[in-house]
Amino acid sequence: MYIFADESGSTGRNLFDRQEWYYQGAILCKSDPSDGLGKIVTKWNEKLSTVRLHATDMHKSIVVEIAEEILDYLDDNHIWEYYLGAIHKPYQCACKFVDLVFDSGENKGAHWLWYNFEPLRHKLCLVVDEMLTPQNRENFWQAFLSDNVNEIKKSIRNAYTYLHRVENDQRVRKVVKDGFDCALRFSDELTFSVSSRRDSYKIHTPNMIGFSGLHHRAHQFSEKNKSRPVAFVHDQQSEFGKSMKQFHKFFGRTQLIDKKGGLPPLAKINDYDLGQFSTPSSKENTILQAVDILLWLLQRKDDREISGIKKRIYKNVHDNSISGFTSNQIVKTWMYKLRMKELSAQGFERAKEFHNSLEEVREDNIMEMMADR
Repeated sequence: MYIFADESGSTGRNLFDRQEWYYQGAILCKSDPSDGLGKIVTKWNEKLSTVRLHATDMHKSIVVEIAEEILDYLDDNHIWEYYLGAIHKPYQCACKFVDLVFDSGENKGAHWLWYNFEPLRHKLCLVVDEMLTPQNRENFWQAFLSDNVNEIKKSIRNAYTYLHRVENDQRVRKVVKDGFDCALRFSDELTFSVSSRRDSYKIHTPNMIGFSGLHHRAHQFSEKNKSRPVAFVHDQQSEFGKSMKQFHKFFGRTQLIDKKGGLPPLAKINDYDLGQFSTPSSKENTILQAVDILLWLLQRKDDREISGIKKRIYKNVHDNSISGFTSNQIVKTWMYKLRMKELSAQGFERAKEFHNSLEEVREDNIMEMMADR
């Protein structure tokens, strides 16, 4: 298989620019599409007297016409899909807040089930997102990037004052309160390593989070189509090129396997990697120009002129989103599934016992930390 990827809305350290969304787009193909797609892109570059097809520089009708040719070729000649990763950058900040404060492996006062069970973790992210003011969100992000513990604690205290925003559910409020209280009291138990090296921050940015999501999907595509990766081509990078190469080298064989029941995925080490990695300029690689054309169209919202071509692209799209909307859908889906599932009296008792055992461990851990002080 072959992977050709591009991105839009690149941010680096800055999550709060005018572009609220970061997008990762990629063509995943079982066989090499370079020859056919290359001819299409070259023909249009010659026709338009350009050296690189760039959708923002063309009339929409031309972009649609090029996209139709790209899809015709791929549909007729290849097993393929388009990967679309989308990250709402302000919401990612709320997710990082949850990762830092409510990770029960580090914050012994946090509730294990709420961090490790998928719908409850997403619920926490939604709650924290509601509690963060725009200014506090930015303050937290800057403190997080610099490992500034005192400023992070200020952000937690600021968020604390908005606990009343949380829906009137005493269970949710207790989980948030317990996590905040312990993080403030035992902040030295938390891991602060974002500024340990000059480039340590990069793994926390939308760019690298989006790249890791594409890695995950590439393994799934390879497995589904029984096709070993040959080449992984990403558009040229200045800030993240080295980090992407390192990530590809060290984690290219690692595949995350989703576990049933909403628990954290398992890591599986494959006997293959994701192919040779390279980051050429899109001027030099015509397939990356095709990726850009489709990505530009998929980003456009509420545009009737391109609705038809977007529907056609979406027939082959696998999307992955980090956003409040996605978290809300995950919570609703899980709640519906749980409501539809009958719970026996024995099952209810087992659940109570499991919850009580977790609470005992949490309380014992807190008592240990207090004794050490």
